[in-house]
Amino acid sequence: MKIWDTAVSAYRFAKGLSGALYVDLFTLLSGERNSTSATNSYIDTRRVSSAVLISGTSAEAIGGSVAANDTHLRGIFIGTALVGTLTIAGFEDTDAAAASQILPIGTLMGFYDFHDSLNSAGALTMTLSAAGDDNDVMVFWRAA
Repeated sequence: MKIWDTAVSAYRFAKGLSGALYVDLFTLLSGERNSTSATNSYIDTRRVSSAVLISGTSAEAIGGSVAANDTHLRGIFIGTALVGTLTIAGFEDTDAAAASQILPIGTLMGFYDFHDSLNSAGALTMTLSAAGDDNDVMVFWRAA
């Protein structure tokens, strides 16, 4: 049985007939969140994101991104097949040079997971090439 002992701020487990009445546990259990420390058994157990719909055909800074390493791209949801292209800038290629990813005309509806990618080569921006795609692309992101 797990018991929280307020006197020592730790969990205690009753051990039955093992000889010891209690076992102290001064660390978090696996999967528990510790909001006071990012290094003490902290595990992100749910993906909290901000979302924005892209409108217009000018470059849109995602989450107010202004420089490299300031925004994580979680994913993109495309509501209908793209009429034009979607250009994603802010990442680097294998030569460490800034590069853009271009989703072509006709990219299918669906969710595209970017696995919390960090914009390592500049501001994270997205540009639609066709006004017909306004508000059909939702971007999920979080600040670094």
